[in-house]
Amino acid sequence: MRMRLLISNPFYFDTQHKEFKKGSILIEDGIIKQIGQIDTEFDKEIDGSGRYLIPGLIDSHIHFFQSAGLFTRPDGLDLRHIKSYKQEFKDIKSSIPTLFRRYLATGITGVVDCGGPFWNFKVQEIAKSQELSPKIAVAGPLVSTVSRNKLDLGDPPIIKADNVAHARELVKACVEADPIFVKLWFIYQEDSFDRDSKIMKAAIEESHRLDSRVAVHATELETAKRAVRYGADILVHSVFTDEIDQEFLDLLIDRDVIYIPTIMVREGYRNVYQTRTFLSKYEQKWGDPAVISSFQKLIELDRDQIPESHRNLPEKHDDEPANLVQTTYDNLKKVYDEGITIASGTDAGNVGTLHGPSLHIEMEHMVNAGMTPADVLISTTKHGAQVMNLNNYGEITEGNMADLVLLDKDPLVDIKHTRSIYKIIINGESHLPSELVNPFNPITPVEGQLTAYNNRDLEAFLSYYHPRVKIYDFATDELLIDGHDEMRLRYRQLFEQSPELHATITNRIHLGNMVIDHEKVSGHMGTNHIEALAYYEVNHQKITRVWFSN
Repeated sequence: MRMRLLISNPFYFDTQHKEFKKGSILIEDGIIKQIGQIDTEFDKEIDGSGRYLIPGLIDSHIHFFQSAGLFTRPDGLDLRHIKSYKQEFKDIKSSIPTLFRRYLATGITGVVDCGGPFWNFKVQEIAKSQELSPKIAVAGPLVSTVSRNKLDLGDPPIIKADNVAHARELVKACVEADPIFVKLWFIYQEDSFDRDSKIMKAAIEESHRLDSRVAVHATELETAKRAVRYGADILVHSVFTDEIDQEFLDLLIDRDVIYIPTIMVREGYRNVYQTRTFLSKYEQKWGDPAVISSFQKLIELDRDQIPESHRNLPEKHDDEPANLVQTTYDNLKKVYDEGITIASGTDAGNVGTLHGPSLHIEMEHMVNAGMTPADVLISTTKHGAQVMNLNNYGEITEGNMADLVLLDKDPLVDIKHTRSIYKIIINGESHLPSELVNPFNPITPVEGQLTAYNNRDLEAFLSYYHPRVKIYDFATDELLIDGHDEMRLRYRQLFEQSPELHATITNRIHLGNMVIDHEKVSGHMGTNHIEALAYYEVNHQKITRVWFSN
């Protein structure tokens, strides 16, 4: 039985002309059947009047084997004595169905896993069996010039090639699993650069001999040049350590290489390791709450719980050149000005780079680097489809698959408007974002702490607050309580001396990440009742500041 869905009268994105045009879209059995004036009968209709229809977004660089949380890369910061990597990976596996929906809820209908354990292919099979999942393309283990033994649970995501012959063997094993491409990790090491270059060259040659494309991680100018000369089809990161030159640009043009910038990923590590409050409201709303909460654990750890070799992580990341992002911007602008194919990717799963909402932040970075919103849209749709090797995807064209996103605002005016998602159409069926996954609500921790307060459960109460929470008097702005230790002393005394303590909310206002409660409290240190206003500021899913007025 044929199913026809009509999206009536939206402005739809015309990739060829880089503009929005007006016209209805008829979808039949998940395929765009007709565009323009529709006279055919249909089964369902979405009123697109005044809204903007774009192809489903594609993140061309993610990693399913990483959660984006604090414990996901013990090779970078080893906290396995706090949470074992085995448990971390178990949690990742259990989160996959929700992760699929999180991608869809943020308008992402296609993702490319750029390398991980052979388990990746199981994820791909799970996606095919799910009614609600983005289109998924995966690579197998990264063939590397370095080892990452701390990530090896028996199915390693990264395997070091010891020599040229070993590299060819690893490539053959990857290709047998039918990956979207073979992924190589070309890490610069001065003492073995020539040897490593020969290994990468052999791996690329073997991949092409077996009719597989090759994607290479090469972030230094010299490694990137060699990778392209050897035949790399895709560079999965920007060159960020050096300014690129015309020789490099000419190589990209001559070899028709796809360039994926991944601007934000290094900032994610830096922000988490420096315990910064950095997530946008969009990331806080749609990111995985468990992952976001893990960022706070570094603050809560005693110094002796952090390996001595990593105790200077914040300072280490501060010592990195301040112009790394600017260099990435400048290099992207040069690539863009030459007309080289650019695809959007985040490297999501790495510490601080959330699966789903991070793509919208990456797109904003790309505009900041000098790309037009229209070209960023093309990089995140049509060019993403090229990375996925899908010919009938990523454009609103008759005959293409109907994975689409209907927006309330024009993204060509402001790329941030890609976040104004009204509905997602996947396989010809429409969904509201909130139907796919529950967005995080700042009211949640406020409600949680209220319940713990009424139960006089001190540790549960504190768990909803940032370890460095600050509590102020609203009238004078005087700091009353600074951090968990002071809260614990103050509220332990209150809970012990107020057995009848109970707070009731009589009115509540929610504005962005602020929650304002009018409270009636009885049994407070023997009093009959008091009334107060509490202003809660929520960041990273924790209450970070409070102002009381009574």
